[in-house]
This record gives sequence, structure tokens and C-alpha cells, in this order.
Amino acid sequence: MDLKSELETTLQILTADTSSLSELAYFSKRDQLTFYQGSDLSGLDLSGQDLTGLNFDRADLRSCNLANVNYDKGAFNGSKINSEFEELQDDFDCFLEDAIDDRITSGVYIFATFREETFHETISRAGLNYDRLATLSKISLTTIRKARRSGVVALDTASALSRVILDSLQVRDVSQANSYQRRIRAQPMIRFLELLQGGGFRPIPRAKILQLAETSVRVDAARYPNGKPYQWRRGPEMLRWLDSAHSAESPWLALAYGDEEPEFDL
Repeated sequence: MDLKSELETTLQILTADTSSLSELAYFSKRDQLTFYQGSDLSGLDLSGQDLTGLNFDRADLRSCNLANVNYDKGAFNGSKINSEFEELQDDFDCFLEDAIDDRITSGVYIFATFREETFHETISRAGLNYDRLATLSKISLTTIRKARRSGVVALDTASALSRVILDSLQVRDVSQANSYQRRIRAQPMIRFLELLQGGGFRPIPRAKILQLAETSVRVDAARYPNGKPYQWRRGPEMLRWLDSAHSAESPWLALAYGDEEPEFDL
């Protein structure tokens, strides 16, 4: 967009006879989905607005009136909002792409759940039924039904299902110009979990997962400079221990545990 067009667009937004965030994002001629990410929207009265198709990651919405808004689940998970509207947020802060990220799938021993309200709609929008999803992912119908109910599944299961869903959405997007693919990619619908020593699971924020995955990569690069001799995943507790026990400059192998792998009961 050249300077003249930029100024014309800015003027159109400033003089627009509307307070609708969706309409203003449309006037911007930019990506509506991400237009408000990182923005300071504090103090606005957004009550009753249709905010579907928008994502507010890193946006400041403190002192905003968000009563009765219509929104995509996960759209406010990365934003700052007042406690009275905390019900708009949940701890599903990871994306379908995260479940197929090699750094995570090959390095960290975790589990996952899908947001129940979003899972079925996503399958439908991808042009899939559960039999077809089971065939393509090689995951049993019993396990898929468990995932649909937001049950805890292995990371391998979440990865296989996410890959099929994303591939199917991409095909439909090419043939039908379906914008839902982009909305699914931009709105989080997965929650990663760690297995606790005493049993049960605990959610791990996405930022922490990525940090743990990076720790695993650093450990392997120092310990196995010619490539890992075998594939295995470290539990989050073990990775946190490694991260806290050594600085980035320290030789992992010599200072940590010699030639033996430490044992952790997860």
C-alpha cells in the first residue's frame, strides 16, 4: 500500500460512522484477523459487538466493556482484560500447527486435549466425518471420540489428527476460498499437559512448551553433535531441571550427569 492509499485508508477509518471493530478492520484493507493484535484498545465500549473473525493476541483490553460480545473461542487468550470478563479466556492456548511442530513432537513428553466446542465444527468445516478422519489419521474411532469430548490424548494422537485436519482445510480453502482455514490457524484450540509425579495432568502454557522444546534442542546439540543415536522425549520436569542446572554457555554433558542419562519419575 503506497503512502496516498495509506492516508486515504486512515482517513476513512477516522471518519467512519461506526464503532464496530469488524467494520473498522475491514476498512483498513489489512488482514482483519490479526489487525488488532498488540493494539491498545483499553477503555472501549465493545458490548454486544460481533468480534468473530478477529484475534486479540497481546492486545490491551483493560477497562473495556465486553458484555455480550460474539467471539471465536480463544480470541482473547493472549490479551489483557479485566477480571470480570475472564470467562472469555481459557487455557487452550496452542494451535494445530503446534501439534505438528517437530521441535515439540520429537523433544518433549507431553499430552494434549482439544477444545470440545471447536473440535466438531473444525472437522465439519474440513469436509471430514469421523470415519474418514480415523482412516486418514490411523487413529481409532474410540480415541477420536475421546478427543472430541476434550479427553486427554497422547501427543502422537493430537499430531496425527491435527495434520489431517490442516491438510483437509488447505484443500478446501484452495477449491472454495474458505476463510475458515485462516481462522482455525489463528485461534488456539489445543491445550498441552504434563503428567504429574503423583498422577493427573497439569496444563503447560504455550510459551513454556516452546521454551522446553528449545532446551531439548540445545541439550541434543551439545550431547549429540553428530545427531541423536535414538529418538526419545524428555519430560517437562527433566527439561526444567536441565535448564536451571546449567547456563547456556556451560557444557551440558560434563556439568550435568556425565555419560549417564538422569532418571525422573513422571
